[in-house]
Amino acid sequence: MGWVVYLIFALMNLYANLGLLFWPILFYGMILIGTGLVSVMLWVEQRTKTTLSLMIGITLLIFSGTLLSNSLFVGETNFLDIKTEITYVGSQFFICYYFIYQPGKQHGV
Repeated sequence: MGWVVYLIFALMNLYANLGLLFWPILFYGMILIGTGLVSVMLWVEQRTKTTLSLMIGITLLIFSGTLLSNSLFVGETNFLDIKTEITYVGSQFFICYYFIYQPGKQHGV
């Protein structure tokens, strides 16, 4: 529920500058929020280190997308660019960690 509120506040912040891109950005945000919800449900169900890494990775990806959209549509700062890159690389690390070490995966031939 918190991510939906986060999406609403992010869109309210960006609305004046989005113009015709409002609907694609809303759709992308809803897809990311839905993926985040699925990752939380998976972590609640399994409670493993790998599912936690997926949840952290998706959360960082949501924050990275928000920072990128603020940088593109509101105003650029060097601090936001660096923070966007750090959160994006961190999210990819955690998501890749989940897919490499997911529970029950057989590493045999």
